[in-house]
Amino acid sequence: LLPIGFRLDAKETYLAQHSSWRFLYLYTAVPAAFYCIFLHLFTLESPRWLHMKGNDEEAIDVLKRMSPKNTAYLESVISKLPLEHETS
Repeated sequence: LLPIGFRLDAKETYLAQHSSWRFLYLYTAVPAAFYCIFLHLFTLESPRWLHMKGNDEEAIDVLKRMSPKNTAYLESVISKLPLEHETS
C-alpha cells in the first residue's frame, strides 16, 4: 500500500507542477479527508472495547454483524462472555 501512495504523490506533483503549492496541498488533503469520513461512517467499534465500557448489547450487535452466517459459533462466543466486567 505504501508504494501506491508514493506513486500517487508523484502523479499529483506532476499535475501541480505549474501551479501553486496550495493546489498540491489540496490534491493531497481532499482524498485524505474523504478517506477519514469513509472510515468514520463504515468502521465498527471494537466489541472488546464496548464490553469493557459496559455496552454489552452493542458489543453483541457488532459481533453479529462481523460474524459469519454460522450462528452456532456466535452463540457459543456470546455465552462465554462474563457477566461481571473486568477491572484493570
